[in-house]
Amino acid sequence: MEPDGAQCHCGRFGCLETVASATAVVNAARAEGLDAETIDDVAAAIERGDERAIATARAAGRAIGAAVASLTGALDVRQITVLGTATCLGEPWLDAIRDEAARRSLGPLARETRILDGGIGDDSTLLGACALLLTRELGLTVHR
Repeated sequence: MEPDGAQCHCGRFGCLETVASATAVVNAARAEGLDAETIDDVAAAIERGDERAIATARAAGRAIGAAVASLTGALDVRQITVLGTATCLGEPWLDAIRDEAARRSLGPLARETRILDGGIGDDSTLLGACALLLTRELGLTVHR
């Protein structure tokens, strides 16, 4: 692994996707010895109480929580809704996001910021395709 984190498919290093995406979670679970082909397999292992799966979900959640803390500090955000397939990881994942965001945020910001589970989202595939197009072709960043 590079000093700045793993290389992402975008060519950069240390992107959140390399540690917190569904693919990254499955790969981390496999590295811990879990027989997981999909993120749903990891979620099922969490439901069974498998400590390796729970630790994997928490690690991904902590990475997201650190990013959330940066957003709350820089942009004065008071509500964050997490969306996507990783939401199937449930409470261990969401609790880790909340804990890490609170740990890394200024006290008043941490107390006032709500972090919600938005589920997979009905339009996440469409939003992802739009974001990819806007980023690659126009150099724009998509905000929801």
